[in-house]
Amino acid sequence: MHYRRVMATGCDPRGRITRLCNFSTGWVLVTATQAIREIETGRCQYYIQDDCGSSDLIVTRDREGCQLQVDPAGASRITLVNLLNC
Repeated sequence: MHYRRVMATGCDPRGRITRLCNFSTGWVLVTATQAIREIETGRCQYYIQDDCGSSDLIVTRDREGCQLQVDPAGASRITLVNLLNC
């Protein structure tokens, strides 16, 4: 499994995460759809990190489909929308 730190995100007008970015690594940018697929198949785990620790991203489902969010059990105090925009 690959572990990928998320440094920035992109959102649609409704505030849903559409892409994950890290400009200092080989993967640079992935769409939310691709990240969801990689998390669900166990190919990759995406995470965010701050001074308090790290938190994995998890896939949640609602009536509009799947979306990414920060695992509330993680140690990080930041959320995806607090990251830089990409």
